[in-house]
Amino acid sequence: RHVRFTADASRLVNLFYPVHDVMDSDYDPATFCTQTVVNHTLEGRRRRLTRIDYQPVRHQFVLDESDPGRPDAPPKHEVQPLPGCVVDLLTALDYMRAQRLQVGDVYRFQVNEGGKTSDVQAAVDLRETVATPAGRFSAVRVRPKLVGGDEGSHLGQLWIWFSDDSRHVPVQIQSHASWGTLTAQLAN
Repeated sequence: RHVRFTADASRLVNLFYPVHDVMDSDYDPATFCTQTVVNHTLEGRRRRLTRIDYQPVRHQFVLDESDPGRPDAPPKHEVQPLPGCVVDLLTALDYMRAQRLQVGDVYRFQVNEGGKTSDVQAAVDLRETVATPAGRFSAVRVRPKLVGGDEGSHLGQLWIWFSDDSRHVPVQIQSHASWGTLTAQLAN
């Protein structure tokens, strides 16, 4: 299965700090094990092309990264250990969409985005109506957080609202960190 996520800054923000990110993820729909992630990142002057190939049977992943804006810069190539089946952030969203998502439910899974693997616990904590550019949605809110020693350190506070229907479409994502709040909403 293939999942794509794009993020663009609003028109006003784009004048000062352009953002255009495209993230693609392929995973096995039977196990939700991520197979490949490709990220095209354009954030301000930062440009990155990152590819991660997950090999759970070999207990490793291969990360290749380059800067398309600096073709003379040496690319990054790493082979890192992996505990086995993991999900990336996009696969984690699809995994959550496949669950029943009732208030009080708690789900656990391992996430890897090309570095250390983290244990994540996601709790469904609220049902409410959310207004987005795509319309108003009856939604359930999920609060993922790290489990263990790094609890809360790099995730900040994160909430994801999924439509409260059989499709569980992610309609809003909000993150609070020390530098501010980032909100992504379904546009169409």
